Amino acid sequence: MGGGGVGGQGGAARRDAVHPALHPRGRLGRAGRRGRPRRDHGDRRAGRRRTGRPRRPDRAVRGGAGVKGFEYRHVVTIEDTDLLGNVNYVNYISWQGRARELCLREYTPDVVAGFGDGVRLLTVSCQCEYLRELTIFDEVIVRMTPGEVGQTQMTMRFEYWRQRPEGEELVATGEQRVACVRPDADGNMAPARLPESMRRLVDAVTAGRR
Repeated sequence: MGGGGVGGQGGAARRDAVHPALHPRGRLGRAGRRGRPRRDHGDRRAGRRRTGRPRRPDRAVRGGAGVKGFEYRHVVTIEDTDLLGNVNYVNYISWQGRARELCLREYTPDVVAGFGDGVRLLTVSCQCEYLRELTIFDEVIVRMTPGEVGQTQMTMRFEYWRQRPEGEELVATGEQRVACVRPDADGNMAPARLPESMRRLVDAVTAGRR
């Protein structure tokens, strides 16, 4: 990716950092897994969809019997770009983290409070596939929804939508896997069960997508 920019579109950037406490890799628990949600077969297949009613920034979107997902809104500034004027690829990963943490702050405050007791959410892996370039002052919505959920780990899926007068344009997709850990009697990090508040939020999002 020349110059640190998005460069070759359609490619993917990956980062894998597995904590020793998390082996064996990929233990998600089959009984608790949820499948990938169905995608629309209309405008969204072409990377676009119509705009709806404006939503308040950084919030869970409600609909039907539950929550459809969490949105993080961002306006691209100069610090997000590289020498070519495009958004640097690492910022897409950073926005995943912001969406995840703001969602926890607003809807599962007990998880954030638990950080003081040694509970941790470790990023096991993350990836992003870049479909189109973003440039300065583009308005971006990062939509986060849950993927597979196990006893101690879960995945989250991300879609990056550029706001345009004629509608929204899909510019990237991503996914990350996190694991819950806490120190054991010897001070070593050991897998821990995902907090119940996170499971309730996942259930609410799943219900909202039906």
